[in-house]
Amino acid sequence: KIDEYDKDDIKVYDYKKIKGVYKIFSDGIDYALKVVSYKFGHFNFIINAILHLKKSGLKFIPEIILTKDDKAYFECNNEYYYISKWISSRSSNYNDESELLKVVQNVAILHKFSEGFKVTKDMEPRIYWFNWLKNFYIRKNEIINFRDRIMQKANKDEFDLIYFNEVD
Repeated sequence: KIDEYDKDDIKVYDYKKIKGVYKIFSDGIDYALKVVSYKFGHFNFIINAILHLKKSGLKFIPEIILTKDDKAYFECNNEYYYISKWISSRSSNYNDESELLKVVQNVAILHKFSEGFKVTKDMEPRIYWFNWLKNFYIRKNEIINFRDRIMQKANKDEFDLIYFNEVD
């Protein structure tokens, strides 16, 4: 479905799936093809939030590459896709206090830049209004599940041990 984009801009030589993203190898520039399997309302919330953050000047949000039809995404087989340039990254090291501080600071910056974002009728954000009790039990089970996955790890790091000791 890459033909939704100008073939002169993106020539696909190879690709590699990394979690929910495909890394597309092209002419000296790598791209990220993000696959979203949510209902349209929730996807629409996500894509508009990304566009708002970018428009607000948040620098670490990648530019979404528009399709030939000047859309930020395309749909195929009940899934939604968008493309941006690939950003090399790694998982954060929460055991490193200075790195953890940077993560917290960047989350705060993201929330600051989200000011003024308007949710419209065709968006379905995950806000869980009137479902707090149900959501509480879902999150509780997720926390327990994460603890159980830590128990199965052969080599536990400092974060794992703290998390494991705090969740019972």
